[in-house]
Order: sequence, then structure tokens, then C-alpha cells
Amino acid sequence: MRKMILMAAAILLQQPARVRCVGGGVDLGLNKHLALRSQLDYIRTSFSGTYINMVRGSFGTVFRFGNP
Repeated sequence: MRKMILMAAAILLQQPARVRCVGGGVDLGLNKHLALRSQLDYIRTSFSGTYINMVRGSFGTVFRFGNP
């Protein structure tokens, strides 16, 4: 069983894989210590002639500490 796992890992390491990622985001300031952040990313992966396109989005709260 261990030989099969090592062989599979060696085959995967020989295959060229590429990842491309482009994205950005924006902060909407509510006051000097609090903001809302939204982000959107486009991710494209290729492995052995197979392409996968994904979009990743996130939304969250930003707390700022200290003097602005």
C-alpha cells in the first residue's frame, strides 16, 4: 500500500500544474475604527489538460486599532 501511495505522489509531481488568480476588494468605512470589506477573486487552475474556473467572494468586518 505504501509503494502505491509513493508512486501516485511521484506521478502527480511530474505533471505541470498552473494556477492563476486575479481579484480585488473594497472597504466601506463606517467610522474611523470600523469598516465593511467585500472581495471577489477569479481563480483558474489547469492540471493535465483539465481546466477549472472558480469565483470566490467574501464579505467581512474590519476592526482598526490605533491612530488612523
